[in-house]
Amino acid sequence: MNKMHKIYVATNKGYAKDGLVKVGLTDRTVAERLKELDTTGNRYPWYALKEWYLPLTDKKIHNQLERMGIYKDRIDADREFFKCGVADVDIAINQLLHGISRPNSYDARPEQIKAVEKAVSAFKMGAAEFLINAKMRFGKTFVSYLIAKALGIKNILILTYKPAVNASWQYDLDNHVLFDGWKYSSGQGYKMPHGAKVNVLFASFQDINELAKTKWIGIQKQHFDLVIVDEMHYGSDTDRAKFTLNSLSYDKALYVSGTPLDAIISGRFTEENMFSWSYVDEARKRRAEKESGWKTEVYRWLPEMAFHTFAVCDEAKKASLAYTGEEQFTMTKMFGSDNGIQFNDNPTVKLFIDQLFGRGSTKKSKSPIRTCAADHMLFVMPPSVDSVNAMCNTLQQLVGNEYHIINVAGKNISSLDKVKRLIAHHNKTITVTCGRFNTGVTVPEWDAVFMLGDGEAPETYFQTIFRVQSPDEKRRKEQCFVFDFNPERVLKLVYTYCELTAKNGQSISQAVREFIEFCPIIDHSGNTLKQIDAESIVSFVTENGSYIDKFTSSYLFNRNLAAAFTGLLDLSGGVVNVKDQLLVNSNNIDKGKNYLKKLVHKGPKTKQQKALEDVIIEKAKLITKNIPEYVLFVDPVDSVEKLLKTNKKLFEEHFNIKLDMFREMVNTGFMNNMRINRLIAGLEKLS
Repeated sequence: MNKMHKIYVATNKGYAKDGLVKVGLTDRTVAERLKELDTTGNRYPWYALKEWYLPLTDKKIHNQLERMGIYKDRIDADREFFKCGVADVDIAINQLLHGISRPNSYDARPEQIKAVEKAVSAFKMGAAEFLINAKMRFGKTFVSYLIAKALGIKNILILTYKPAVNASWQYDLDNHVLFDGWKYSSGQGYKMPHGAKVNVLFASFQDINELAKTKWIGIQKQHFDLVIVDEMHYGSDTDRAKFTLNSLSYDKALYVSGTPLDAIISGRFTEENMFSWSYVDEARKRRAEKESGWKTEVYRWLPEMAFHTFAVCDEAKKASLAYTGEEQFTMTKMFGSDNGIQFNDNPTVKLFIDQLFGRGSTKKSKSPIRTCAADHMLFVMPPSVDSVNAMCNTLQQLVGNEYHIINVAGKNISSLDKVKRLIAHHNKTITVTCGRFNTGVTVPEWDAVFMLGDGEAPETYFQTIFRVQSPDEKRRKEQCFVFDFNPERVLKLVYTYCELTAKNGQSISQAVREFIEFCPIIDHSGNTLKQIDAESIVSFVTENGSYIDKFTSSYLFNRNLAAAFTGLLDLSGGVVNVKDQLLVNSNNIDKGKNYLKKLVHKGPKTKQQKALEDVIIEKAKLITKNIPEYVLFVDPVDSVEKLLKTNKKLFEEHFNIKLDMFREMVNTGFMNNMRINRLIAGLEKLS
């Protein structure tokens, strides 16, 4: 076996200006070698662009670069410089090692291997679909292709409601040595490529839904071994999307998302057919690298995140025309604008901006922006173009001399490339949006996001805030910030996120504790900064009348299995006369249960079937609603499984349901036992 060597590509400011890099070899660390170069009279310090551990010498790589026609400039006898980029060196290495002219040959990380192994195992065991639930930068595209390769897939269709992701899917396929010989096609008549090792077709739901378009007619006649649904949280669970998928012929479906919270809530994906990789998983890896002295740097430049919560200053609230004794103050009301020029309550908004930037009577020490030294910020406004326009005008007047204001709402800037160019040419920027670019995009320079709306949808919220955690290779930012002016919202959403991403056997309290260990919540509402602990978050949820309500959440049931439990329709309470109401509304009042059975069928769901599912779930909630009282005052069991072993007579009197039916609800998976068990564990705080 050839001896392994540490190869590096390095440069400094002076050589980089001329496009020159040094390709070298060292037996020490690269950092130690570059320190030696810094002592040889160079004007600028050296820095590494990339390093490898390879069975190659630098001389072999030099020779290969020359064979590739890359200009070599020998400055002196000891130093060899090339006018090239890191990608050129990657290609030279891969030509020598693999005989393939592609820049990428990196190996899958341990967690990526686990994802591939779990997906392949699930599919081989007969699963029709699998979910990769992994936050951004996990490498979902790369992993998806690895799954296809491991399964021996030949024909792949990639579907998404976000056509902009086309470039990333093609990049991985075209640039990694593992996918040499694969053929990618998109937008060229949308015909499946043929003749390659693997044929990949990329399409958007929007285009396929236009079935009248000639170019799409043939797609329904094609058979796909695998359909990959990217960004599944974005529209792919709608009836229209399901109809599109049902119209296609395929064997397996792989779903990919960073925040598929609704899909998890529905119970559609279980531990068996899902792989999860959360913010905590990622942060734990980064900490391990740090504690090792950065022997590896896979996660080093993924910045640590922190929440900072602020109450809108009292003087702004009191001055706001949107705040009355009868109506609660909201950000949407405060930022209301009827003309898109200024806010309806412009003086109040100016007070608020003074609070943000430490202007006027507001001390700079209490300013969110001054406290964290954020340079490139994303302001997420309520869903109103007029509000965005008014905010941009106001910011331009008040802080336009310090920050370049970028308006990306409505008919203003719609090109992400233009946004990136503007940020690159200004030291400080504020990008203002009400929806555009707050999901599914990467802007490395963003280091802070200001959540200035009132929305509380977990998927949208976490998709948005994770935008600012993108690594910035130029500045190498190590921290990023989320500023939220609704402290209660932060606590509720963090609790929900932890509830839905907790591992098997982990309580919600444990999940919350671990999350804030890596992503602290700093409260600025009082005179002093206060870090919120896990107990405070759990207590807030349990003590504000919302914890018991969680036992009646739709999150606890698998909608896809609801139709099997029409017997629940006979339960009293909840929705008044729900069975009769359903039958009346469908003009079938006299058909009774025989009609209900006909509603239960395979294939795309009808409106009537969905109505039936809604009613059954409402009835099922009558059962779970009674769990807290039973556990606290009748039988102090600590799990659903132990509920099945409780006194039958007591159970049936309390829940008004046969224990056998409850057992069937549990054993079939209609009830999400794991989530209910976590809720039961939390009842200790109420006892």
